[in-house]
Amino acid sequence: MSKDDANGLDLPGELAGCHELIRQLRQQNHELREKLARYEQNERQVFQHIHGPGATPASLLNFGLLMAGKEPIIRSSNPDDPTVGGIYARE
Repeated sequence: MSKDDANGLDLPGELAGCHELIRQLRQQNHELREKLARYEQNERQVFQHIHGPGATPASLLNFGLLMAGKEPIIRSSNPDDPTVGGIYARE
């Protein structure tokens, strides 16, 4: 027996079928999370290949804000820290 839920999907009517569906969905969720982690790692590697080691979207945004004469979003406690772009802007 199956029942329709609000989305029009057939759900198993018996408990064992529900447990199997939950097991399958958990496995699919796990596989998708692993795939997403691989994509995120590849994205970070490409980003750093293009913009240099240690570059992050936040550091590039800060550099752009500094070049536009605006206050950066992230400030380093070290005034000689080049990761926030302040040294480049001063030069």
